[in-house]
Amino acid sequence: GKVVTSRGPGTAMDFALTLIELLAGRATRDRVEAALQRPASP
Repeated sequence: GKVVTSRGPGTAMDFALTLIELLAGRATRDRVEAALQRPASP
């Protein structure tokens, strides 16, 4: 199987959002990101 890793806690959220986008599409990623309580990515 495929192995996917992140660089650590500082990149975990962006990494997770990228995985969501790859697996479920940009619209799903945008919907999940909008529901998060975090600053917007630059």
